[in-house]
Amino acid sequence: MFKKTPSLTILLTEARDALFRFPFALLCGFVCTGLSIYLVHWAPSVKGYHLSLLMRILYGATLGLPLFFALEVFKERLQPTAQKSLRFLPALGILFLIGFISSYVDSSPKIFLFRYFQFSFGLHLLVAFAPYVGPGRTHGFWQYNKTLFLRFLAAVFYSFTLYCGLTMALWAIDFLLGIKIPGRTFADLWFLVIFIFNTWFFLVGVPKDFEVLDRTSDYPRGLKIFTQYILIPLVTLYVMILYAYMGKILVTWQWPQGITGYLVCGVSILGILNLLLVYPTQEGPGNQWIKIYSRTFYIALFPLIVLLVFAVWHRVSDYGITERRYFLIMLSAWVTWMAAYFTFSRGKNIKLIPISLCMLAFATSFGFWGAYGVSRRNQVGRLKNVLEREGVWVQGKVHKATGEVPFRARKEASSILDYLGDMHGMGVVQPWFSVDVGTMTASQIMAEMRMSYVSRWERKAEEDKKQFSYYLSVKQKQITRVAGYEFFYPLDLYRGSNSRVGGDEFQAKRREFWVGFGPGPASLQIREGNKLVWEVSLGSQIARIKKFKSENPARYDIPEEWKTAEQENAGLKAKVVMDHVTGVEMSTGTRVNYLKGNLFFKLKK
Repeated sequence: MFKKTPSLTILLTEARDALFRFPFALLCGFVCTGLSIYLVHWAPSVKGYHLSLLMRILYGATLGLPLFFALEVFKERLQPTAQKSLRFLPALGILFLIGFISSYVDSSPKIFLFRYFQFSFGLHLLVAFAPYVGPGRTHGFWQYNKTLFLRFLAAVFYSFTLYCGLTMALWAIDFLLGIKIPGRTFADLWFLVIFIFNTWFFLVGVPKDFEVLDRTSDYPRGLKIFTQYILIPLVTLYVMILYAYMGKILVTWQWPQGITGYLVCGVSILGILNLLLVYPTQEGPGNQWIKIYSRTFYIALFPLIVLLVFAVWHRVSDYGITERRYFLIMLSAWVTWMAAYFTFSRGKNIKLIPISLCMLAFATSFGFWGAYGVSRRNQVGRLKNVLEREGVWVQGKVHKATGEVPFRARKEASSILDYLGDMHGMGVVQPWFSVDVGTMTASQIMAEMRMSYVSRWERKAEEDKKQFSYYLSVKQKQITRVAGYEFFYPLDLYRGSNSRVGGDEFQAKRREFWVGFGPGPASLQIREGNKLVWEVSLGSQIARIKKFKSENPARYDIPEEWKTAEQENAGLKAKVVMDHVTGVEMSTGTRVNYLKGNLFFKLKK
């Protein structure tokens, strides 16, 4: 017999019940939809602070979806008297979102994004255990998450099908009936489906009777096949590969590569979640092997944890602590704790997995012990040590270098300044300087200390050669003459081992051109196919700039003609205006390794 299809009345009733049950979560869905559509249509007219504020509200609204859902199911599991006393929970949720939106700092926008992903991860984990915070009820906890997982998959499937169907309908109206459908309509439709339909459909299927879940014992056959015959073999294969890599390290006696820590953490977490999926089946007939496999897996993690510790220690000792390495350290500690707990503990409460990860996500998002405070202090301390060692940092203040600073020190200082400017803003080192460095780049601060900036692509093998890296953009806005030229093309070229590696291809008047470094150490070429149509040398310009910068390292008011190279022939007229040039002085002459700037050209035939 076929199951009776729900009537429209039933569907509307369930949708209404979900609305009254999760009003704040659905409100967040509507806010996300409205803001997304508004930004798609009118973002170019919204600038500065207002655009930033709207984006932060959008981020906050997406966090509100899991937050208000978790608060509601947490309250529902309590006794009626306790529910009445917790009517203020939505207000706490709103205060949390306001605090998050207000935490944005202009000088460190990436920290806001990092913290957003932390909160999103933590809140989704909160959803997993909110109705089961107390002791016991492990079986109901598993059934509850199984129901949410299957409902999520169903919501994604229905949403994808609905969006594809409506998209094809709009395309048919445009193509067959000639009614123009703006491209932004498809984006609007996507936001409506993903934030409203998908959210609403999911919330309709959230279980209400948690006592029934405690007594439910069904286990989807498809999930059993997927976990036991696909996930478990895959995890086992990954563990064997890591063991083979560990054996290679012991034989060759080489440090593990930087990515090793992420691989070990990834495999460990995947294995733990996999065992969480098969947890209810391990007591069933014929499934005793799952319990044996589970214990064996956690024991097998300990040698990999040793590998993980060495990999993390090696990266931190060389480059210090950044946010990513901080999170890797925390995940390493969490994996170690999980392995020890499930190996030696008798209780083995699986609720500790999402609870501990959720607490870790929130605890590391703020405070002097958090990812951002620890990373900032560590990198500022490393920079201080480098500058102090070279006699540039003295008694809390930075002084100009009086001699040649070694390549390694300059590269390390440049790298740290790049990181600080990217994540925390240069204001963190402002007390060291008598001039305002808050808006300066790493290259400008290095010049302020009378040290040349070393970019990340400058190789260690060239330490014995004289490196140079010049930012040539002036402080004041400058007008570039374009009279006599037809086309403009932005240059961002890097010289590889092959002279044509890093060149760019472009079209002009339906003709295909290539621009890049020539075989000469400081030459730039334009080719049409294999034919050389234009070439210019940058050597004299760089020599003039180098002389000027050696005498005036902190000045940026370089005349435009000094950073301009122009050449004309029978077929093409072109000029290059350099904004940033990096290279090395060799016995054969000046070699340019990187060039950023603008190309102006005119085709004469």
